[in-house]
Parts: sequence; structure tokens; C-alpha cells
Amino acid sequence: MAVSIAIWSQVLTPGARVRVIPGSDFRLTTATFGEDIVDEKGRTTIKLYRLAIPENDEDEGEDEDEDDEKEPTFEKDPVVIGHLIPGKIESQLFDLVFTEDEPVELEVTGKNKVHLVGNYIDQSPLPFPDGEYDSEGDEDDEDAYGLEEVSSDVAMDPNDLLMDDSDSDESVHAKIEEVKPKPVETKADKKDKKRPRESTEGDAEAEGSKKDKKKKKLESGTAVPVNGTPEKKEEKKESKKEEKKEKEKDGKKEKKKNVRTTKSGVTVDVRTEGKGPAAKNGQKLSMRYIGKLQNGHVFDKNVKGAPFTFTLGKGEVIKGWDEGLAGLNVGSEAVLTIPPSAAYGNKKMDDIPANSTLTFEVKVLSIK
Repeated sequence: MAVSIAIWSQVLTPGARVRVIPGSDFRLTTATFGEDIVDEKGRTTIKLYRLAIPENDEDEGEDEDEDDEKEPTFEKDPVVIGHLIPGKIESQLFDLVFTEDEPVELEVTGKNKVHLVGNYIDQSPLPFPDGEYDSEGDEDDEDAYGLEEVSSDVAMDPNDLLMDDSDSDESVHAKIEEVKPKPVETKADKKDKKRPRESTEGDAEAEGSKKDKKKKKLESGTAVPVNGTPEKKEEKKESKKEEKKEKEKDGKKEKKKNVRTTKSGVTVDVRTEGKGPAAKNGQKLSMRYIGKLQNGHVFDKNVKGAPFTFTLGKGEVIKGWDEGLAGLNVGSEAVLTIPPSAAYGNKKMDDIPANSTLTFEVKVLSIK
């Protein structure tokens, strides 16, 4: 297994081939652009030139010093190992290992510089710790499986395991008969062993009458019980059906709450019905109210003292009030939900922010 030792790096400039003669094995892991990108649209290609393989080995016997002085020859056709594109692929990962004293040449095409990063690695095999591997240990393991201390009952001659000729078929059958399992008693056998119940003629007649009554059916399909009265289960089912019907009626009543919406989108939820004639435009209304924002903040209220009085439909109040209070009568209590278009719109009014939906809890005290 290769072990990383130190960082290796190289900067490639466009138009220049860089020769790398590694002093140790190293792994190329990353290629990335530098801080300054000259061409933001052009693609950069990373190329690798490897040593050319000599055509013949006629000069193998020459002096090694002469070989060292020769300039290494690289392949004409490079190997493309990656591409970088600004804004899309600005970094690329590799797992390329280069061995010691085998030079390579690297080149980039384009206008942008490329930074190569990797690690010097040690690929030598790891030594075994002292005492971890020992050839003598194999012999010890073999001794550990010896049978010297095994009981003599196990160490028998295979021929002794054969059946003695003196054993006849009868003796074998006798042995087999001895270990035969006891017969399993069936339900019928158990019933036969039980003492039969002494029954009288009267009991038999009573049982027969019960069976006949169970088989009978009413015209409605209800089974006739022993005592001749309808079964309790049927009564429970009918009572449950009636309860469901009552609940459905109550649910429908709840759904039919007095809630209406005006043309301007004002929702009028009448919580308590009043008495008397409904309010019309031109009439004076005396009111109690509490005005709230959607977050629950109370911005205005009239809950005691002199009630708030105004003329309905004359524009003395916001549009939501003129529309929402029309049709209510004396004693009516309702909740008005007024959108911004029927309230103050995009204007800020004291504690009321612009474009606020307002909620008013109102009660009609009088109509004149």
C-alpha cells in the first residue's frame, strides 16, 4: 500500500512543455485553474508525453555512461488526461502514479495557467512486526490439533464399528421394538375414555327446542332467540344508527352557520343572532367593538362608556363596516374580517400598518 510522504506541485504555463524528472514516486491528484483566469470562455487541455520505447536493443552492450548522456526521447502523440473549462469545470481529480527516475513531460493548451498538485509516495512493502510472522508457528499449530489426549472411546478402529455377525435379525427387531413410540391418542379415543353424561328425555327436548328456535327467522330477517324476544345486538345496531343520524343532523346544523361574504370580500361571521328589523343604509347604529390586527394586536376598541354611533352607508366609517353591518339587528354579535381593499388600503394609520387585514368583534346595541 502506498503511503503519502510529502506534497508535490507543478505550475503549467500555456505554450511551454514542462519536463518532470521525479526523484521519488509521486501521485498526481488534482489539476485546477490559478487565481487569474485570462480566457473565461476557452477550454484548457492537459497533455502528458511519455518516454518513447526504443525500436531495437542493439546498443545494450554500450557503456552505461554514454546512455546517461543521451537526451531522452518522448512520444510524439501525447495522452490527454483532462480538460478544464472556466465556470463549469475549474478543478479535476486524478489518481495517476509516476515512478522514480522515469521522466515525463506535461503541457497545457489554451490561455490559462494550470496548477498540478499531488503527493510523494512510498510504495515499498511494509515489514511484518517482530513475532507476527514465524514459520515455526505453523508446526505449533499442527501440534495443537494432535489427538494424543483424545479419549480412547473416540479412537476406535473402524472395523469395530461394524455390527457383529452374532446379532440376528430377531435381536435387531427386538431392539427397535423397545424404542417404539407410544401410540398417540386421538380425540375419539379420549371421548371414549370419558364417562358419558347421563341425560334425561327432558334435557333432550329442551336442546331440540333451542335449536329449532335458533333456526327460525322473523320476517325482517332477525333471528329468534331462545326466550322469544329480539336479540340485544340488533337493538344496539339500531341505536347506533340513530345516534349517527342525530350526529349528522347536528353536523349539518353546525355547517349552516350564519357566515356570509360581501362583494368587497368582507367576511361576516354572526356568532349571536339579534332581534328586530335588520339594519339598512341611512340608519344610525350604536356599536361596541374591538379592532385587531392578524397578529392579535388590539389597535382600537369601544367596550364601555358612550357607544360608537354612526350612519350606515354614508361613508362615515370604512367600507368594510358599511357592508358588513348591513343586515344585522339589535343584539347581534359578529366577527368582521376586512381585507385591506375594504379598510385603509396601502395607507398607514397610527398602529395599523399599510395593507393590513383587520378583524372586528362587533355588537349592535341599537338601530334608529
